[in-house]
Amino acid sequence: MTLSLDLSEECLAAGIPVVLFNRSEESGMASSVNSNNEAAARQIAEFLLAAGHQRFAYVGGVADSSVNLARQRGYLAALQEQGVEDVRVVNGNYDAHQTARAAYALFSASPAPDAIFVANDHMAVIVMDVARYEFGLRIPEDVSIIGYDDIGPSGWASYALTSASQPVEAMVAATVDLLLKQIDSGTIEPEQVIVPGRLVVRHSARRPHRGTIDAEGNYVFQTQEDK
Repeated sequence: MTLSLDLSEECLAAGIPVVLFNRSEESGMASSVNSNNEAAARQIAEFLLAAGHQRFAYVGGVADSSVNLARQRGYLAALQEQGVEDVRVVNGNYDAHQTARAAYALFSASPAPDAIFVANDHMAVIVMDVARYEFGLRIPEDVSIIGYDDIGPSGWASYALTSASQPVEAMVAATVDLLLKQIDSGTIEPEQVIVPGRLVVRHSARRPHRGTIDAEGNYVFQTQEDK
């Protein structure tokens, strides 16, 4: 069940255990389990920089959601640390039509970006389709596109989308553990659990000139705490 943040706060006030899955709230009063969205986005930026890209863009989801903000923050911070200040940011709001319009705006610009990080794979495949079929661009020769979530279609040959994979099973297990801990203890002490993931490298983005990719095509990233 998906709870609004307001409802989750009401549950907490009533002493009902709540664990937010793949999102968080600013007060830190509720426990949460997330993949390391910011670290993954930083790794994506580093991957694209290492491949020699120079013109960057970000296609976000819902602008004020905690997940989107973390992914955008990590991506932009890593680019800025390497002297990249001019990054186009548009929002698709996880909507097909809005994502297509955002992609049109990006590819109509002069110069258009040559590296795009998209906040999730559903939007990323739309951006790929607009690039290929509406603008005649080659992927990854003309533009590299990387998504997030590693959904089923990302592995299809027609997309072969490089994507940050969320460790869903580990996140679910951590969520259940936190809920049971709160129920068994009778107290609600908020905990924030961050689960590391990996970047699955396929063919929608140019390979970096440096870095390590394992035998299965995974570019592994660490949490900030591990570095």
